[in-house]
Amino acid sequence: MSDLQPNQSTQCYTFEVRDKKLTLDFPRAFALGDALFEAGRLHEARHIFETLAKTTDRGPRAKIMLAQCEASLEHFAACSEILEAAFSGESKPVAEELHTAFVFHKVGFRDDAIRATSKLAIKFEGVPTLCLVLGDLFAENGNLEKAKKCWKLAVKRDLLRGGVAISANRRLKAKGTAKDSFGKNRHEK
Repeated sequence: MSDLQPNQSTQCYTFEVRDKKLTLDFPRAFALGDALFEAGRLHEARHIFETLAKTTDRGPRAKIMLAQCEASLEHFAACSEILEAAFSGESKPVAEELHTAFVFHKVGFRDDAIRATSKLAIKFEGVPTLCLVLGDLFAENGNLEKAKKCWKLAVKRDLLRGGVAISANRRLKAKGTAKDSFGKNRHEK
């Protein structure tokens, strides 16, 4: 995989995956990074999210996913630093709480990770990535109904602006319940 390089004039990113060169906008690059993360290709996902995290007009969504990659790789200090940067302007200890949730998840305390992430998803409606992550936690914990609700909420909160909705719709479709309110499933290859 070569370096992702933002194309400043069109806000697209060009990179290679398995010898194929792709140029994607932010939402589709986010969805690709997420799919790589889900497939266990953590280093490739991290590389995509590192580049997307440099985009300043998309909120913390890429930084949250980058931090999740770092936690999954057991790079907990890096995870913490990324979240501190993502939420530096917040008065509440969001970064610390989300870092704790990621660490809980990595060490196998899913119920604790769910509680911590649930509180954040309720407090921060403008951060659809939290609903995506929370849905994944519920799914891993065997509660598919709650997972689906979270993923649907992620779609509603993101509205296809930043890739979260594409990723959430992919999960819903994989579970046989996607009702893509935006027409055809936009992330299919």
